[in-house]
Amino acid sequence: MAEPKKVTAGDTWSWTRTEPRFPASAGWVLTYYLAAGAEPPKVVACTALGDAHALVLSAAATGSWNPGAYHWTARVVLGEEVETLDQGLLHVLPDPTSAYDRRTTEEKCLDAVTAVLERRVGDSIIEYELPDGVKAKHKTDEELLRLQAHYRTAVRLQRGGRMIRTIPVRFR
Repeated sequence: MAEPKKVTAGDTWSWTRTEPRFPASAGWVLTYYLAAGAEPPKVVACTALGDAHALVLSAAATGSWNPGAYHWTARVVLGEEVETLDQGLLHVLPDPTSAYDRRTTEEKCLDAVTAVLERRVGDSIIEYELPDGVKAKHKTDEELLRLQAHYRTAVRLQRGGRMIRTIPVRFR
C-alpha cells in the first residue's frame, strides 16, 4: 500500500510498504520523517513484517498531532548505508472530538472583514489584521466591500458553489 494522502488526528494510522531492494527481512529499517512548517520533523520508525515495512501509530499517539500539511520523507537504513526512497505530502485532518477552529483561512478573513465593517459604521480610519496576514489601515468602505466580495466568492467556491460573474449591461 502507498502512503495515504489524508489521515485524521486521533485515529490509528497504519500502512505497509514493500521495497524489493530493501527488504525488512534483510535488516533494512524504514523510517518516516514528517515535518510541518519549520518545526523539527516527527520521526516514525516502521517495524518488520516479513519483507515489508509496517507503520502503525496508535490513536493516542496521533491525537496530539496538529492539523495541517506534513512533508514526509521515507528513508531506509542498514548499518552505515542510508538511502532516501521517496517524499510526499500528508494532510492531517483535525481530531473530530477536539475543539478546533475548522474554518478555512478564507472563511476567517470573510468573518474578520465583515466584523470590521460592522464595527466601523462610517469611520474611515481603522487598523486591523486579517488571519491570512493582510494588514490594513485607512481602508474605505468601498475597499472593504471589495475584500468582502472577494472572500465571499472564495468561500462559495470552496463549498462547491459556482463562480458568479456580473456582466454590466448598458441600455441606450
